[in-house]
Amino acid sequence: MIQKLCKLISYIFHPALMPVVGYLLFFFLLSNGEPFGKRQTILLSLIFLGTFVVPAFFLLTLRYTGFISSLNMEDRKERAIPFMFTTIFYTLLAYLMIKKVSFEIHVILLTGGVALSMCLTTLITLFHKTSVHTIGISGLLGFLFGFQAANTSLELLLPIVILFFLTGMVMSSRLYLKAHTPNEVWSGFLIGFGTCFGIVTMVL
Repeated sequence: MIQKLCKLISYIFHPALMPVVGYLLFFFLLSNGEPFGKRQTILLSLIFLGTFVVPAFFLLTLRYTGFISSLNMEDRKERAIPFMFTTIFYTLLAYLMIKKVSFEIHVILLTGGVALSMCLTTLITLFHKTSVHTIGISGLLGFLFGFQAANTSLELLLPIVILFFLTGMVMSSRLYLKAHTPNEVWSGFLIGFGTCFGIVTMVL
């Protein structure tokens, strides 16, 4: 039962879905009552396409051509090429957002932070396996901490507490499933939280 729950948590909080979750989270927390309209739908669609659909298609192609043995990529060496191309996709998306949506600072920070986190993850993966699940959700936590630190008038305590709890759940699930060691999980937390918190505090 616990194993099934841990697998469910890993599916729900899959790292490729975190940019989409992040956009929705930031919009409803930071939009000051602005309605979710056509522009927001387009931005959400672009983020979903660039951070989930295209990388997922590429990963499935690698799997069915035998380049990687499984979609989980348990072997650290198998992660280098998929992560490198995912970094390219994320960077292109961030560049597109900077050029076309420069007035949406939260979108710029989200896509830029995700691209930077993925770049660091790719480099670190050359030497050390880390938990990408933890990087994804702890990155969102880092963003919220950064927004709160940059603007103390924001009331983000409750979302931060909830996200902190969810981050702990994801980390515990990855450990319970023996998908990662404690060192790999904590290194993922440091990469995700540190990168996204840092980019927000430097820009805002």
